[in-house]
Amino acid sequence: MDVHMKLKILCISHSSNFFGAEQSFLFFLQHLDKKKFEPIVVLPDSKGLLADKVKDLKYKLHIIAAHSWISSEDMHQVAQNTLDEFALIRKYAEVIEEEEIDVVYTNTITRLAGAIAAKSSGVPHVWHIREVLENHPLKSIFGQETAFSLVNYLSDRIIANSCAVAQQFPSAASPSKVNVVHNAIDTEAFACGDGGKLRRELFVDPDCSLVGIIGQIHKHKNHEDLVRAFRFVADRRIKSKLIIIGEEETEYKKFLLELISQLHLEEYVIFIGFREDMPDVFKSLNLVVVASLAEPFGRTTIEAMAAGKPVIATNTGASPEIVLDGVTGLLVPPGAPEKMADAIFKVLGNATLAKEMGEAGRQRVQTEFTTAKYIAGIETVLTEAYNGSKKKGSQRGNEGATLLGILNVLKPDQVVTLFEKAAEHGTIRELILEERTQWAQATVEDVKQRDTVVLSQQKQLETLQAELSLKEQHLKTLEIHLEEFHRSISWRITKPLRIVYEKIRSLVSAPGGVDSTHSCAQQETLLQTHMGFRMTLFLQFVLQLLLHPISTIRATNRDTVRLAFGYMKNGDINGLLKGMGYFLGRSSQSTEFKPVILHGTISPHTPLCLPRCDAPVVSIIIPVHNQWEFTHSCLASIIEESGDVPYEVIIADDVSTDQTIDIEQQVKNITVVRNSKNLGFLRNCNNAAISARGKYLLFLNNDTNVQPGWLLPLVTLMDADKRIGIAGSKLVYPDGMLQEAGGIIWSDASGWNFGWRDDPEKPGYNYVKEVDYVSGASIMVRRDLWEKVGGFDERYAPAYFEDTDLAFQARSLGYRVIYQPKSVVVHFEGVSHGKNVATGIKAYQEVNKSKFLQRWQEVLVRDHFANGQNVFEARDRSRHNKTVLVIDHYVPMYDKDAGSFFMYSLLKALVALDYKVIFWPDNLYSHQPYTSVLQQMGVEVIIGPHNLNDYLEEYGSFFDAAILTRNHISIKYIDTVRRHITRVMYHDPDLEFVREGRRFEQEGGNAAALAEIKEREFYLFRNCDVIGIHSPVERDIILKELPDAHVEVIPLPVNDVEASQATYEKRTGLLFVGGTHPPNVDALRYFIQQILPPLSIEIPGIRLTVAGEVSHHELKGLDLSLVDFTGYVSDLRPLFEKALVYVAPLRFGAGIKGKIIEAANYGIPVVTTSVGAEGIGLVDKESIMIADTHTDFALAVSELHSNQQLWESIRDKAREFVTCNFSQTAFQGKVGRIMSELCDGTASRSDAAP
Repeated sequence: MDVHMKLKILCISHSSNFFGAEQSFLFFLQHLDKKKFEPIVVLPDSKGLLADKVKDLKYKLHIIAAHSWISSEDMHQVAQNTLDEFALIRKYAEVIEEEEIDVVYTNTITRLAGAIAAKSSGVPHVWHIREVLENHPLKSIFGQETAFSLVNYLSDRIIANSCAVAQQFPSAASPSKVNVVHNAIDTEAFACGDGGKLRRELFVDPDCSLVGIIGQIHKHKNHEDLVRAFRFVADRRIKSKLIIIGEEETEYKKFLLELISQLHLEEYVIFIGFREDMPDVFKSLNLVVVASLAEPFGRTTIEAMAAGKPVIATNTGASPEIVLDGVTGLLVPPGAPEKMADAIFKVLGNATLAKEMGEAGRQRVQTEFTTAKYIAGIETVLTEAYNGSKKKGSQRGNEGATLLGILNVLKPDQVVTLFEKAAEHGTIRELILEERTQWAQATVEDVKQRDTVVLSQQKQLETLQAELSLKEQHLKTLEIHLEEFHRSISWRITKPLRIVYEKIRSLVSAPGGVDSTHSCAQQETLLQTHMGFRMTLFLQFVLQLLLHPISTIRATNRDTVRLAFGYMKNGDINGLLKGMGYFLGRSSQSTEFKPVILHGTISPHTPLCLPRCDAPVVSIIIPVHNQWEFTHSCLASIIEESGDVPYEVIIADDVSTDQTIDIEQQVKNITVVRNSKNLGFLRNCNNAAISARGKYLLFLNNDTNVQPGWLLPLVTLMDADKRIGIAGSKLVYPDGMLQEAGGIIWSDASGWNFGWRDDPEKPGYNYVKEVDYVSGASIMVRRDLWEKVGGFDERYAPAYFEDTDLAFQARSLGYRVIYQPKSVVVHFEGVSHGKNVATGIKAYQEVNKSKFLQRWQEVLVRDHFANGQNVFEARDRSRHNKTVLVIDHYVPMYDKDAGSFFMYSLLKALVALDYKVIFWPDNLYSHQPYTSVLQQMGVEVIIGPHNLNDYLEEYGSFFDAAILTRNHISIKYIDTVRRHITRVMYHDPDLEFVREGRRFEQEGGNAAALAEIKEREFYLFRNCDVIGIHSPVERDIILKELPDAHVEVIPLPVNDVEASQATYEKRTGLLFVGGTHPPNVDALRYFIQQILPPLSIEIPGIRLTVAGEVSHHELKGLDLSLVDFTGYVSDLRPLFEKALVYVAPLRFGAGIKGKIIEAANYGIPVVTTSVGAEGIGLVDKESIMIADTHTDFALAVSELHSNQQLWESIRDKAREFVTCNFSQTAFQGKVGRIMSELCDGTASRSDAAP
């Protein structure tokens, strides 16, 4: 190398994000010797933190849009990504040529195209590998040896970031080719930091130990082990919290949140997302855990050590190279949470050891993982790679030869599997030949010598397409031209499609390929039909592929191929040809929802048997005119998926001429209403409805396949609310994408299928709501409404707008029209009437729109928005409703704790008061069945990846008010909410500073932390319009410091239940209900230790039943011989019915105690303390027994136990008091008044509530 010449290095990153690999890539760019090297950077996206930081460096930057090559084990996705990756080769090669690159440097194994481009261009390539394949998708797809053989083939030199990574390479790679260069960091940056910043932000006590895990929230980082370990840590009563730092992978975070909930660690684990202030974060932590299943290096590990923190790591991957066991930290095996917990306990329990390990770690980083070593190692490899290529001589490569070399490295069965999966997935997309694509032109040069030849062939093919079905000689001509494509890239790429065709041909030509229920003559006719059309069909598809590659391939997916097989198998050539025309050209977003589709998978000759029903609740009316295959699969799906709802099926046959005429022989227990002449869709439905016996009429298109459990949700909805006249299903396409989640009608009578072609699992499509109309493809109508209006209005005959008009008539009579998302139906849209509005029955769509507009013009102007405006309100007819945002920690698990039951009751009350309610759980997780309960109630629950600020930026103007609850949750959102929503109520379940103050008096604690809690709560008080509190005592505490605050006492509601019928004589024993909340744990220990022993002497045989998730570690050392533990119980009524006395010996706490009210509501007398009774209003010795010493408490229990008259008096008066003050009716009334004043702006901070 000439010492005066700079080497041009093309530096390729697989990502523009900023995880560990990207951070090391940036560190390399920042410290590269600019006198010797000129870096030119390629990133896949101009957006992202890495992209921003590279731009700041002022290097030349190229953006080549790309996805990660290997990002999952899903072979369908891998196939797509691999083909996408190959499509990028030419783009990288162009940059190499344009910039006159000397060496290509690729960061991580997940960027393949640059390596191929380098080899094809004859430019040396250095591959920096940062992956351990033990848990990487590459290993499961290709195998470790094959994967690294591929890297070896495409690399001149290889850099491994650890010995663990280097050891993975096959022996074929010479030792001099693989170089180990450990990562490095700026040690000084981590030596200093604000150690109190994170604690202040999270309001964490100084004496609380913080354990951190840093990195992308992904299963390979193995957060699960640490979460499980933390259950053991919490059980040992170590005052600590687990801080999870990093960007989120949604599904894995959902799993972790569920695990945290199951282990009852919600109060111990905090997610804080990605942070740029990592020196401050590290300084705040007491301990860092690296739990990865196989860490390639562990940048986080050396960052923690540089910050002087001890590290606990798994003894896999590169961690043993970095962490010296017992010196700078501890090593534990993966999959052993208890051992990890022991290690955490050992470090946190020994401050001296932790300090020594932290100091040793800092010294190790400063000597072993320096910037100088890292940069020198990479620069040396780059230089040697360049010099090595010069010695061999610069030889420009060939893409074809390079690709053949890759195929020689990969195993043949792997290549076949990969491309077969691509055919199934139907996402070849960008790689299909387009005449405008430079890459395609270049790679087929060996087949197509001149562009003029290609253009000539295209024109000939276009001509053939027009005349294909008429002239046999055109088929032969086209086959000749196709032969010329056999050597082309396009032909090789479409090999999977030909495999599909061959399977179809073998299916129909082989003996038994045609359904055996046909006669021999029918089989011969069908076979001839198949063979006559099969090449026509296939060539039509190839032509479509060549002329419109993108739209054709996007439309070819698993579902469409499956349907095609079904058509061919069942002899429905016409259906196949029409179906191809229907699906081609469709494009969509993605969804994980996969519907059950029977159409095309079940023979239309299969006999069916409907359940016999003498008293149907639902009459399912299916209007048909021919299309037997669709009708048959529709009926099959009804039989399969309708559950236990009593129903009948009525086929309204409008003069069919196909197999429908024999339907009674094929389908048992079916009712058929036949018309003597063709009535058209609308009159056909009306005529058939006369024969219906059900309470509800359900009109269902025959071109549908109903989904599991589709019928019961519609019936449940109608049974629960007599005001509902019409309910409709969620309609989806065969590919799973949404067709309609209720319809919107605009003021000009035009309509929207709300949510069309979107993901049907999004929150906005999954709550029960009022809508303008529901599609007649699946619509349930209450019989009395149907009879009142006389069925579909025949002014709209033969079809269109009859369902919309029925909805408007229903509302005019006082009925509601409701969308039910749990009823899901696949609709093969357009099969019945086609899609062209200018021809056939579809032409009536525009005609009837004018009739509809004329009839309902006044209503449309008054109640409907202009076309496309205010969709947020139009989608659920909330124009005249107040809209409220409610924020809590997670979806309320109403059967588990009083706070969740309060939130559930609040949401139910708001819906009953006609508020539009949108619930935002802080964890954005769909805890089931609780989320579904809220959605069925009519609450839109926001789950999944959402950002509140972004959401309110778009929709904040539609909200009238917001309700925030729990101070540790509300503090995160109050400022954001205030910017967008004018009226805010903050609900405080109890005053934490009061509760913790009492605990401080009982147990001692940190006065500074207590002051921070109070400051946080009062910040919320000062920044809201209304403060909701449960206790009048706590109201007075607030008003004492904020006399102008508007404080409302909101009752803590109970379920409206019947009083227990169990009498005094039939009851025995004591009951305590509570979980791991500190006041409950203290109360239980206090009762078992000081109250139960004297009671057992006074009342021989007395026993205490404890219900709830109680940790036995908390009760360690106590005599539990008189205690029975039930664990969590979903229904407490049997326990309330059995026990004689409910005990709540609380010594500290705040707010209203919900379980005391609940016990009184069920009719069981309560003994509690002044703390327990505070704010409820029950009177000592009249409706409750209050005792504040262990002696008095035991006497009170004994008195109730022995005095039946006192027991009955207290029970009756307590229940009467609870009914008057804490019933759902009383609660709803109070909420209604408060919300009315809040939304109307009449609730001001100067109003002091009485």
